[in-house]
Amino acid sequence: MSEEYEETDIRDILYDPDNNDPIVLQDQDGNNVMFEQIALFPIDGTEYVLLRPVDHIEGMEEDELLVFRLVEEDDSASLEIVTDRNLAEKVFDEFLKLVEEEGEDEGGEEE
Repeated sequence: MSEEYEETDIRDILYDPDNNDPIVLQDQDGNNVMFEQIALFPIDGTEYVLLRPVDHIEGMEEDELLVFRLVEEDDSASLEIVTDRNLAEKVFDEFLKLVEEEGEDEGGEEE
């Protein structure tokens, strides 16, 4: 039984709360690399995505995340890695704030 590959819009994958499948991107050498989506949120009108590699990537620690920007052009969208260290840190800091706020919203206060 063969299964046809249908190209899926990355937005359909990112915005689907029930999707647990890895996100497959290509590295600079054209190799497929699988990622787990950690978060998707806007900052200053731009959507950012935090992804964790499923398999080890040389030069990265096991718990490191990569920051991507969702780039929309016409009827398509793609992910672009954020290479500006200051911007990546800003996005990650915002993510930590969101996680902290979510914990407080869920009754994270200790008695």
